Amino acid sequence: MEKVNFTSFLLGWLFGIAGTILSTLFLDWTKTKSKRRELTAGIIAEFEEIRLRLTYNLFTINLRYGELTKEQIDWTMETFSSYDEDRVGKEIIRKIRDLKNRDETEFRQAMEYQKREQEMNNTTINVKELNLTFLDSNIGFVGLLNTKCRGKLLEIKTKMDLLNSEVRIHNNYCQLSFQAEGDNHLRIIKNSDTSIKSIAYQSKQIADDISHLLEQLR
Repeated sequence: MEKVNFTSFLLGWLFGIAGTILSTLFLDWTKTKSKRRELTAGIIAEFEEIRLRLTYNLFTINLRYGELTKEQIDWTMETFSSYDEDRVGKEIIRKIRDLKNRDETEFRQAMEYQKREQEMNNTTINVKELNLTFLDSNIGFVGLLNTKCRGKLLEIKTKMDLLNSEVRIHNNYCQLSFQAEGDNHLRIIKNSDTSIKSIAYQSKQIADDISHLLEQLR
């Protein structure tokens, strides 16, 4: 009788431990799943906004310097099509469509005019840094994502850091341009032009990388 009671007690104790372990594992799994869902939603929201601003910056820079092409317009329109018109801005959409509808001669003349204006004015524009606030505050949870998404995410973050570094260099040229005169001013503007074209190139690469990442996350 005592043996039976001991066996029942032992089995009950083992089942109790097993139940506790399973309950803990289930709770951890639920929390992990919830955090992964929260992390994914936050990354998608932040990177959609970053892609929008990169695309806007790229279009503005290329138009300002007369470097815009019909292919770039098509790419810009395709990217903006992922967003509501109100979010993009009806004025910029109207401007893009106007350029898109021009024939090759009119379009070329428009870009040549922009180049002449830029060369005559010898001015430059400030560019804002774009920060990954949500990602930076949740970087410790990136391991919850699959390997492919995690790798692409960290690759984009590295590229964004390099882009922001270039933006700081460019904006420093902008500040110096207000203080310099003559040959020094022209030299600073030339350096600024080189820098902003690098910003445009990097912005396009990162925007494309973000599009690929968003496809993986959805």
